[in-house]
Amino acid sequence: MKGCRPLNRHERKAVMANAGVREGALFALGVATGFRISELLSLRIGDVVDKRGRALPYVTVKARNTKTKEGRTVPLNSDARKAVEGQAKRLLNDGATRESALFLSRKGKGLAAIGRIQAGRMLKALFDLADVLGKEFLTVYTEIKDLEHEEFMRVISPWEREHLLLHV
Repeated sequence: MKGCRPLNRHERKAVMANAGVREGALFALGVATGFRISELLSLRIGDVVDKRGRALPYVTVKARNTKTKEGRTVPLNSDARKAVEGQAKRLLNDGATRESALFLSRKGKGLAAIGRIQAGRMLKALFDLADVLGKEFLTVYTEIKDLEHEEFMRVISPWEREHLLLHV
């Protein structure tokens, strides 16, 4: 994408300074690992912290949760470890278990993670700082994601989304 570039350390710190615990963990883990959003949302608390609640030095995404169907293990830097540890501790203190999603949905009860759309909204709100990436990048990125979602909803019927995509 034209104008797309990696964030420097100063820009990452600016984003993290304005992030809540959950948003900061999602952002830090994404930056540190390069995982796709669906891979990040598949993570469970037990995937990132040990039984005492300390962050693991690595994170593994199971093969069934990757686009390529190959599991991946990636080391975590100190920023990502600190962020995921804070998120996990917050959830565990609120009664979640190690089997609960790391990015637990606030809707309903149970172990379910937030959806990709909600994660996108969280990150967009985080980046509405616009000083970091610029308004042009944010506008193009969100328009592309909105178009992708509309196309998905148009092409894939509700029945297919409910019955077939669960088995892909």
